[in-house]
Amino acid sequence: MAFVAIYSANVRKITTTSLNLTYGALSSAPPSTVLMPITVASISQSLGVPYETMRRHIQMLEKSGLCVSDKRGVIISPSFFADEERIQLLIDTTFTNFCFFLEGLKAINFDFAKSLRSVVAQSESPFSESFSSAGRAVLRLCTDFRLQVMDIIIATYEGDFFLGLVHLAVLNANVGNFYYRLAKETERYPNYTPISIRTLAKNIGLPFETTRRYVRKLLEIGALAETPNGLVIPPQELGKQKYRKAGRRMEVETSRLLSKLNAIGVNLREFA
Repeated sequence: MAFVAIYSANVRKITTTSLNLTYGALSSAPPSTVLMPITVASISQSLGVPYETMRRHIQMLEKSGLCVSDKRGVIISPSFFADEERIQLLIDTTFTNFCFFLEGLKAINFDFAKSLRSVVAQSESPFSESFSSAGRAVLRLCTDFRLQVMDIIIATYEGDFFLGLVHLAVLNANVGNFYYRLAKETERYPNYTPISIRTLAKNIGLPFETTRRYVRKLLEIGALAETPNGLVIPPQELGKQKYRKAGRRMEVETSRLLSKLNAIGVNLREFA
């Protein structure tokens, strides 16, 4: 979470300009002169995490060699950007996750054509090849999208990212693949697969006690319900206005991502 925020802020000048393609290929690591440091206070505020908690996370990243700090702020270590093997692994992982994301969008009849309509620059290469050829550029755009999704979660869950993470993890467990089943299986509890707090904690990588504390809060506000077999989200909960608003924001950010990817040469026409 902290790493994503630092990385996205550092490469903002690249991601939002023509430099994204200049330093788009795997062999084109960006120089440290174009990286923009970010302060601990700014990261803390943007993620809704207490300053001291964020400072500790960043110290851990520094000890592992992933980032460095100076009087201007924090930047990802230049050695990270120069490590082509590590970057390629991230690109490959991003590709796998993005394919899953696209399949989910197809399953809910997302309007790809609308997202790509205004973009002229398109690649003739197959999707996978065009994705990889601009790997660093794609990685930056997808990382920025991930940060936007985190911001949507924070805004939806009272400024608490982890509260949203726990709630969404229960939703995912309840209905399986969110994209394929949510629209069909939210009418009544028998369609849900309950989840225990212990399994939930394991799935999201949070300590058991931390997870239980968030579950307790979600139960208190009626966003979760307990059954003999575990936790479920009450069907009526998902009809609230705040989730509809989050859904609209998610649609906008998704369209922006697809448009930006298409603009740098990622061939998405097979989905349109």
